[in-house]
This record gives sequence, C-alpha cells and structure tokens, in this order.
Amino acid sequence: MPQQAPLADTRFPNAPSGNGWLTLGTLTWDHAVPLWADPVFEGDNGSHLVDFGDDDPGNAWGRQASVVADSAAPGGVALECRLPRGLGGGTGASKVGQHPEWHGNGPLLWDPALNTGYLYIGMHVRFSPNFRLNGNVGQKVLYLKSDLPQNRQLNHMPGIFMNDDRGGDQLWPTYGPQHPFGKMQVANIAENNFNDGRWHLLELLQTPNTPGRADGTLRIWIDGRDVASWTDARFFEEGQVPSVNRLEINPIFGGGRNPVSDSQWVRVGALRVATR
Repeated sequence: MPQQAPLADTRFPNAPSGNGWLTLGTLTWDHAVPLWADPVFEGDNGSHLVDFGDDDPGNAWGRQASVVADSAAPGGVALECRLPRGLGGGTGASKVGQHPEWHGNGPLLWDPALNTGYLYIGMHVRFSPNFRLNGNVGQKVLYLKSDLPQNRQLNHMPGIFMNDDRGGDQLWPTYGPQHPFGKMQVANIAENNFNDGRWHLLELLQTPNTPGRADGTLRIWIDGRDVASWTDARFFEEGQVPSVNRLEINPIFGGGRNPVSDSQWVRVGALRVATR
C-alpha cells in the first residue's frame, strides 16, 4: 500500500509532502525487467514490471529494454530503452508497464480512488550522445492514462521531448495532453535542451482543472530549476473525472514517420510518482 511521503529525498527536491500526498513508489531499477513473449509472461521477478516488446507491426525487434550500469545515474543503474536503426517513426521497440501477476498499488499502476487529478512525477533521464530525431518532431517517453470508464479516451504525454517543429534535434521537455489536445513546453533555451548526452532530472507537478475548463495548474522543474508554470492547464474534458492511475514508459520515436537513422537509446533512472 502507498505510504505517506517520506522526508525530503535529494533525488527529487520538489516532490510534495503532507496535505494528503502519497508516494506511490520510486523505481530504482534494482531488478531486470521481465520479458514479454506472446502469449507467455516470465514470472514476476520482484520489479512488478514487464517489457511488452515492440509495437511496430512490420518488424519483430526482440527485447529492447534492459537494466544497465551507468556510473553517472542515481544508484549507478538505469533502464535502457533501445531505439534500433530502422525502427519506424511513430513506433517504439519497448513498452514497460505493470506485470499481470501483480495487482497491488505501485508507481506505474495504482487504485483510481487514490487520485483526484493531483500528480507529481520525478524522472531522471538521459539520451544517448548525438541523439537524432531524423526530421521527426519528438521523442515520447512517458504516457499517463486512467482506468475509469469515463476517462477511456484520456491519454496524456507528461514526458515527451520535442524540437518544437523547428527541425533539428532539440529535446525540449513538454507535457502534451492528447484528449483534450494541448502542449505545455519549457522555454527553448540552451539550458533546457536535454540533448547533451548527460543525465537530467525532470519534475512535474499538476493540480486538476475543473472538467472542461482551463483552470488547472502545472509546474516544471529541470535539474531543480523552476523553469515553467501554467495556471490555465486543461487535463480533463467535460464528462471526464479528475483522476489518473496508470503510467507507462513507452519510448516512441514520434511526431513523424522517419525511421531511426542510427541505433540510439533513452535511459530512465530513478523515477518517483506521488498523488493525492
């Protein structure tokens, strides 16, 4: 079960505590991710996660997610999601999510009743050196969804890194709700570009909007710096319920159909999720 948020964690300096906030969990990649092989899952190894394989209908890429050593990562390990050369734009070679053998609450799937649309996500992330978008406009990493029937169309991207349709290979952190559609992106300045081959910490804190109204809030921090805030965010449409309870790590090479030109990767370090 979720625990009350602990004392300040230096890995996530802006994580909320008190006032009903619950830390759903922190992933530190102590275990390898179990492999998905249709129609059989490997047994849960304690990570409660599974690599769902690729979603490219034209190719079978095999397993493309694994835990790797990275001395610069928090704890020295990371989840590496590989994007092999030739992978088509709009697809991903791996999707990591809840293991079907595990039914408790956790950082990727939790009880919808525990969430009222308030959410904190902290994610350490690193892109391989000289990461290229090959003419596409973004690299997707995180998807946020809801299991409530009223929210069946809800599909948010709290972790998509975009070049702002300007071309080039900038990776600007962006929160992009897809139902309703919107885009909240940090300023396009050099300090906010994640395409430098180094580890960065992205933190997002949202409060829900009144369904159908643009009165929600969002704050974004990069490496502890307060870089952006909105008071007119619209996360939930009229008829939807302010609640989210499912997070996916789904690195889709997106915003266009151009394939991956040279094999590269996205690494996810420690990841923390809190709600109320």
